[in-house]
Amino acid sequence: MFRPPFSGSVVGAGVLVALIGTVTTGCDQKSEANAPQNRVEAARTGPFSVKVQESGTLEALISVEIKSNVEGELLELNVEDGDIVEAAQVLGVIDPEQIDEEVAQAEANYDAAKAQLESAIEQTRVTKTRLDSQILQEIESMRSSQAALEATMQASITQISSAETDLANSRDTLERDKIALDQAEIQLQQIEISLSQMLATLDSSRVASENAQRELARNQELFDKNFVSAKALDDAQDRAASSKASYDNNQQNVESQRKSAESQRATIEGHKRVINSRETTLTFQAANLETLKLSRAASERQSQANLVVAQSRLQETQDTIEGQKKVAELSETSAQASVLRNESSLETAKQRQGWTVITSPISGTVTNLVVEQGEIVTSGRSAFSQSPPLMNVDDLSQMIVRVPVNEVDMGQMAEGHRAEITVSAYPRRKFQGRVRQIAPSGSSSDNVVRFEVEVEVVGSPKELLPGMTADVDIFVVDRQDVLQIALEAVNEEDSFGVLVDLKPEERSKLSVGDDVKIETRMGKQVDARVQTVDEPVSLALRGQTRGWRAGPVEFSLVLPDGESLTSLAGRITQMKSYYVELSEGGDAPAEGGGGQPAGGPGGQGQGGGRPGGGPGGGGRGGAGAGGGGKRQPIEIGMKNEAFYEIVSGITAGTQVLIRPPRPSQNPFGR
Repeated sequence: MFRPPFSGSVVGAGVLVALIGTVTTGCDQKSEANAPQNRVEAARTGPFSVKVQESGTLEALISVEIKSNVEGELLELNVEDGDIVEAAQVLGVIDPEQIDEEVAQAEANYDAAKAQLESAIEQTRVTKTRLDSQILQEIESMRSSQAALEATMQASITQISSAETDLANSRDTLERDKIALDQAEIQLQQIEISLSQMLATLDSSRVASENAQRELARNQELFDKNFVSAKALDDAQDRAASSKASYDNNQQNVESQRKSAESQRATIEGHKRVINSRETTLTFQAANLETLKLSRAASERQSQANLVVAQSRLQETQDTIEGQKKVAELSETSAQASVLRNESSLETAKQRQGWTVITSPISGTVTNLVVEQGEIVTSGRSAFSQSPPLMNVDDLSQMIVRVPVNEVDMGQMAEGHRAEITVSAYPRRKFQGRVRQIAPSGSSSDNVVRFEVEVEVVGSPKELLPGMTADVDIFVVDRQDVLQIALEAVNEEDSFGVLVDLKPEERSKLSVGDDVKIETRMGKQVDARVQTVDEPVSLALRGQTRGWRAGPVEFSLVLPDGESLTSLAGRITQMKSYYVELSEGGDAPAEGGGGQPAGGPGGQGQGGGRPGGGPGGGGRGGAGAGGGGKRQPIEIGMKNEAFYEIVSGITAGTQVLIRPPRPSQNPFGR
C-alpha cells in the first residue's frame, strides 16, 4: 500500500492545530467572560485643586548660631540639647581668669597714659604761658616805643598844627569878624525894611478883619431872617476868624521885628570891640610858632631811636618761641594718642570679659549642642578661622520648610498659597502651611532650574522638629464649584484648524459656532465650525481629516446659507482636541448598525467601524457597558492627578463612558 511521505507528521500537525484551536477558543471565551467592562462616570461640580509636590527639611524660621566670642575653657554649661531658654538667659561661662588679668593690665596702662597726658597738658600750658608772656612783653615794649614815637610825632604835628591853626584861625577870625560886622550892618538894614513892610501888612490885615466882622454881622442878621443859609453864615464866620487871626499874627511879627532891630544894633557894637582884640593876639601867635617847631624836631629823633631797639628784641624772641611751642604740642599729642590707644585696649578687654558669659539672643529651644563642660573652645571672631557654633537656639514656634520648585511650576506659584505638609513620623496627619516667600532668582542643577519656596507651618505644632524630612503639597489652584471629569473619561486626538483673513463684509456673515464646509482645490471636503470671527477667522475642522497637513492652503468656504467664498488663502494649523463618549443607555440601538446588549461587544456599523461604536468611519454600537457612545467634543482647562477641569462641552451630571484599556493580543492569553 502506497503511503505518502510524512503522512503521519501531517496528521499529527492537523491534530495539533485542532487542539490549539480548541484551547484558543476556550481561552477566548474565558477572557471575554473575565474582561473588564465599560463603566459610566458622571461629570460633577466640586472642589478642584492642583498641587505642586516637593520635599524639604523642617527648620526654624529664626535659628541663631551660638558661638563663643572668646577662647578658653568652658567652665559652665547650663543647658542641654532640647532645653527651652529665654532671651538673655546664660547658656554657659568661659573661664575668665586670663581675661580678667588682661582687663587689669589694660586699666593700669590706661591710668598711666592719662597721667602722662595730664603732665603733658600741664607742661604745654606752662610753656605756652611763659612764652606768651615773654612775647607779650616784647610786643608791649615795641608798641610802647612805637606809641611814643607816634605820640611825639603826633604831638609835634598837633602842637605845630595847633599853633599854625591858631594863627590862621586868628587871621580868619579877624576877617570873619570884619565880615560879620559888615553883615550885621546889612542885616540891620534888612530888618528895618522888613519892619516897614510888616507895618503895611498889619494895616491891610486890620482893614480885612474889620470888613470880615461887618460881613459876619450882616450875614448873622440875614440868617436870623432866614434870607441866607447856615452854610453862608458858617463861611462868613470862618472868614472873620481867619482875618482876625491874620491880623493878630501880623501884630506879633511887627513887635518881634522891632526887637530884632534893637538886638542887631547891639551886635554891631560887639563886633567892633572883638576886632580890636584879634589884631593884638595875632601878633603874639606868630612869634610862638617858630619856637615850637625847633623843640618838636629834637623829640622825634629820640623816639625813633627807641623804636628801633624794641623791634630788634621782638624779632629775636619770635624766632625761637614757635619752635618751643611746637615741641610742647607734639608731646601733648603723643600723650593723647597713648590715652586713646590704651582706652580702646581697655574697652576691648572689658568687652571680652563680658563675652565670657554666653547668653541666648532669643527665646527658643537649644539644638545641635556639640560641646561639653570643660572643653577648650576657640573664638568665633578670629580673623584667621571661623570656629564652629557651640549650639543653635531655634524659635520652634515658627517652623518652615524650604523646597526647591521646578521653574515649570512657578507660573502659578504665589505667596499665600495653601499647603499641606506630611512627615514620616506622622504619616496619617496633614499639617497646614502656606507659602511665605519665593526666591527672586533660581539656581540650576543638572540642567534644571529650581526656585526656593519657603513654606511656613501654620501654628507650628510641637510634634514637628527641625531636621525632619517633610513632603509638601502646595495648592497652586484651590477652587470650589469647578466642573470636572475623571482623567480616564477624556479622549485626546490630533485635530486641525484653518486660519484665514476675510474682508469685514465677509466676516459679518459668520458667527461663532456656525457650521460651514471647506473644499480645497484638490477636491477634499470637510466640515468645520467657526471658532472666532476676529482677524484672522479661526475654523475648527470636524470629521475625517486624514491626509491633511499643517501649512498654507487655498480653499473655498461654503457659508451656512449656501453662499460660497472662493479663492481664499489660509493656513492649516495642527492642535490637540479632546472629547468624551456620552452614555445613552445599555440597550440603545446603534446608528448605522445594531449594537449588542450591555456586556457584549458592540455591533459593527455599516461603515465598518471598530466594534463597540469606537471612533471610525462606521456608526457606533450600543451605548451600554460594552456598547458605543456619542462623541462629544469638550474644552478642558487645568488637570490634577485625577480630574480634568471642564471649560465647555458638557454640564454637571452628564454621564460619559470610560472604556477599559485594550488587552494585548496573545493567543495563549498570557
